[in-house]
Amino acid sequence: MHVKILSGLILILFAQTVSAQIRTFNYNMVQIVENNTLTELLPQKTNIVLDNTKKTVTVKDSELLKPYIFKIDPKSHCDNFGKIGDTISCFLRSKEGKLYLFSYNKDKLEIINIAGTGTRYINIK
Repeated sequence: MHVKILSGLILILFAQTVSAQIRTFNYNMVQIVENNTLTELLPQKTNIVLDNTKKTVTVKDSELLKPYIFKIDPKSHCDNFGKIGDTISCFLRSKEGKLYLFSYNKDKLEIINIAGTGTRYINIK
């Protein structure tokens, strides 16, 4: 009896840990940023999946034929779920090896390089 209860608790804790490792974000507007200045605002559906188990961030955009996949930098961690007001920050590497900052809070998500060029995702109702 005690073995069943203990194994049930372990299974629940494992399921919670795995679900915290994968996080999905959905946005309906894309802001193009160049040199920290907003250049375009586009109505575009975007789905972003942060997967700590695979160490990737996948951007699925309604304009892209294939999803774009960033790798989480080996020296960085994207696992700060809920610790400071539900914010996440970490470093990513593009397919070309360029360094990007992944920054999320409840209002927006940004994937911006060191020069301040990249994409900001927001929801407008």
